[in-house]
Amino acid sequence: EQRVVHAEGFGLEQLDEKLQAKSSDLSLEDEEVIHNPEGQTNIEYRGSVRDEKGKPIDGVKVCWFSEQSGGLSLNLSEQWNHPDVRTTDKRGEFMLRNVYGNKIGIYLKAEGYAQCIIGPLVLPGDSKKLMLIVLQPGAEIFGRVLEDGQNVVGARISAHIFSAQLHKMLDSPWPNLITTKTDENGLYRFADLPAGRFSISVMSQKGNLNMAQKQINLEPGYRTELNFGDEEGFTLTGVVTVDGDAVEIASVMIQLPNETYKWGWTDRNGNFR
Repeated sequence: EQRVVHAEGFGLEQLDEKLQAKSSDLSLEDEEVIHNPEGQTNIEYRGSVRDEKGKPIDGVKVCWFSEQSGGLSLNLSEQWNHPDVRTTDKRGEFMLRNVYGNKIGIYLKAEGYAQCIIGPLVLPGDSKKLMLIVLQPGAEIFGRVLEDGQNVVGARISAHIFSAQLHKMLDSPWPNLITTKTDENGLYRFADLPAGRFSISVMSQKGNLNMAQKQINLEPGYRTELNFGDEEGFTLTGVVTVDGDAVEIASVMIQLPNETYKWGWTDRNGNFR
């Protein structure tokens, strides 16, 4: 028996018995999730990963998670430090062993393809059942971070994805998918991103640009430039006090008309810029 999943980003298309594709956003209601037998901790899950042309993909990293196993971290990149991470072989196949818990999810990552999370899953106890996962081309975001016209070196850039299915498995609807830092030219790049809605945030190590945030929608396989600090505007300064006393390291947020945000922090004298 075989179940086919077209993993376009964090979405899913499932083939029915007549092999006619139908859309599904994987937002399964709780009553649709089949719970594992109580105490069963030795379930095997087999899968095969292929590209859009049906070619097996080897070297794909695969891990699983559930509420009972500690759940999915808000920083999704931490999942790859788990000792149970598996890699597909030359036939594109993988075997997950000792899988347990309710609401199982599977996370896959391969160079050149969109990262993908599938779940919550109906977990089969029969290891002969095979899930065929079709990965889509990954999207890319790149850009530069500037402050007063100068490159910001070492700025921390984080890509947070919004996903209805992840919201069912996480307390936060905006988990951190990946993080990087700008190079000596203030440049950054994210590759192999899934399609969907992202929130890209920036925090510099020093200077006036303490934090900025923009939202963006990605299409499968597309390259999108997203820069920070080069927008037209003006400098806003002020001071934060309580009962006349300066407040040190207070967070100041400004919401701009284009639905982006900027954060600043007060100095020792309560000043921000």
